[in-house]
Amino acid sequence: MKKHHFIWIVLICLSTGPLGAQFDVIHNFKKSNGSEPTGSLVYYNGLFYGLAQYGGVFDLGCIFSMRPDGSCYVDEFDFKGENGAVPQRSLTLSGDMLYGTTNSGGENIYGNIFSFDPENNKYTNIFYFNGIQGKYPYGNVTVCGKTIYGMTQAGGKYFKGNIFAVDTDGNQYEDLHDFADTDGLGDGGFGSLTLVGNKLFGMTYNGGKHSDGYIFSVDTNGRKFLELFDFNGKNGKGPQGDLAVYGNKFYAMTRKGGASNYGCLFSIDTNGRTGYKDIHDFNLKDGGEPYDNVILVANKLFGMTEDAGEYGHGLIFSVDTSGNAYTDLTDFNGVNTPAGKSPYGGLTFLKNKIYGMTEYGGMNNQGVIFRLDTISRLKELTFTMK
Repeated sequence: MKKHHFIWIVLICLSTGPLGAQFDVIHNFKKSNGSEPTGSLVYYNGLFYGLAQYGGVFDLGCIFSMRPDGSCYVDEFDFKGENGAVPQRSLTLSGDMLYGTTNSGGENIYGNIFSFDPENNKYTNIFYFNGIQGKYPYGNVTVCGKTIYGMTQAGGKYFKGNIFAVDTDGNQYEDLHDFADTDGLGDGGFGSLTLVGNKLFGMTYNGGKHSDGYIFSVDTNGRKFLELFDFNGKNGKGPQGDLAVYGNKFYAMTRKGGASNYGCLFSIDTNGRTGYKDIHDFNLKDGGEPYDNVILVANKLFGMTEDAGEYGHGLIFSVDTSGNAYTDLTDFNGVNTPAGKSPYGGLTFLKNKIYGMTEYGGMNNQGVIFRLDTISRLKELTFTMK
């Protein structure tokens, strides 16, 4: 008699929340020590560091730190106007120093670039924007050695923003490219630059052949600015995040466009021209209007949408790089678990857990820091019956 082997897969839900997701709020923001955070958390020497747009002593934002278990939250530095105001997006860790930008304030009220030494709690202004050299930086900076690269939303030669480079000590500022009406950022450069070899890659929110934005590259010396791939609505529209590089692929999201005009998640070869693949089109029910970047963990992409989902306040999702197995991990519902709403940033992976922030919601409606256990969410047990 022939024997048959059957493989059984048992899914065990180990905790509460959608599909068993272990979701915990580990900090509720309040105005006195930071509120309405954007961007992602950065891990350094046992602590997370991040930026809050508002709150703090002067209600102009702050740099904060916190242990991964949610304890020991500290308002490390308060922006007060002349040293910058309303910091946006995330800090960038390079060596033992953190770098970032403010969207306004500073000597010329157009924002600045700064560094923060977490070991000595020392804040240093690096560069004040003056309009001609760009103004209102919004994305993260990219640091390579002693050089900081980034983009501004406005200012520059054509008042449409620019790509810049500056030494970490604030000297030798260089305007690498000025966006114009023909190729410009238009309503602002919300994303960040990704360094691959000696080229910087990024995306514009609009402009290009279809006015829906495009992917570009420019050499680190400012030469050979190239418009590589144009969004046309159907393949995405209005990207505001970053190109995350994993292997020979970029992964990113657009805020609009796609099949339902609620944005899409895509991949493209790291040359920025070929191999475009629409991995997932958001359709309101499964999320909409994603803002920041995605992260790759164990061949799965994890990210957030700012809008839509079950409660209309955004959600956390995962999906295979092939576009299969899209899963809504957690829907934000405002105040009750899972608390928080309108995430306006990305996720951080640390020791089998995912961490992130929401801009609003929580006990004070000023945002939360949360933790999601990706391992205990679902475990697969396989066994053979003969």
